[in-house]
Amino acid sequence: TKPNLSATSSSQVKQNMSSLSSQLNALRGQKTASSSHSSAVGRGFGYTSNAAASSPSKSALFKATIVHESSKVAADVPTSLVRAKCYDVLKGLKDLSLTLASYAEIIAGPSTANQERALLTKEQNAATSEKVKAVLKSLTPYITTHPATLNVLEYLIRRYEVHVREPFELLTCMLPHHESAAFHRALQLVNVAELPSYFFLRPYAAQGASAVPRSIIARQAGKEDTVILKCVLGLAETAAQVHLKDGDGTNVKEGTQRVIAFAAAVCVAAVENQCRSSPNSTLHDLTVRAILPVIAAAVGEKDVSTKCSDFRNFGYVLIASLSKH
Repeated sequence: TKPNLSATSSSQVKQNMSSLSSQLNALRGQKTASSSHSSAVGRGFGYTSNAAASSPSKSALFKATIVHESSKVAADVPTSLVRAKCYDVLKGLKDLSLTLASYAEIIAGPSTANQERALLTKEQNAATSEKVKAVLKSLTPYITTHPATLNVLEYLIRRYEVHVREPFELLTCMLPHHESAAFHRALQLVNVAELPSYFFLRPYAAQGASAVPRSIIARQAGKEDTVILKCVLGLAETAAQVHLKDGDGTNVKEGTQRVIAFAAAVCVAAVENQCRSSPNSTLHDLTVRAILPVIAAAVGEKDVSTKCSDFRNFGYVLIASLSKH
């Protein structure tokens, strides 16, 4: 009996079509997953396209963190312990920074244990925000030189939700430490997708992304809007103010020098980048207007200039950079 070639051929075609269909569905699934992952990058802590996954029952299993490697590990640490660590670190900094030590009771005292910003009035939240921003500024020079200060940021994130309510200030505070693991965690906590000033950092919020190069920050600082340039200039001024308040001890200078050196390198590169991309090799008026007041403050006769030689030198570096163009 001859084999039924027509039936065999039809069966094989059906099998092949079924296999092809399975492969196409798998590819569509991969593409959808990839697209979903891409859209989640830089959206901040807890972002998900699945509404059910963000329910209150789920939130207890994960906590935003800058200290721990995972939000699940952070969830195992009670807020009371996070507060206690923050308080102890701030009190322990009294020999380094009386300014930071003075914030211990204000932001981590017993009265803050049950404070929920969502329940505060608009006026109370505004006052709290000012306190938080002041702490972030004072912390800036010490984040790398004194890693224990990350415990302060941890409490600001856990109790005060700075990654949601003061995202711009949090990233600015961390900017001089852009190559650190802590900065990468901060990027993952903040919704940079909806933060225009720092949107350029969104690709670096991806899991496993490389550290943010200083050249990327400098390129953005050279943009016409001058937003990042002003941030960087402000960081140098903040470091000088910290130096003025905390003294010129070796540990203080190590932190403030690092911030001012970072600001100088970024500003010089930003000026060069802008001139290079300009048709007439000239600087934008907004750039010059942003830099001149800082030069005046740095090389003037005010305490911040006369008592912080690093800031004064920063002013001379800016003058030299502008004079070339």
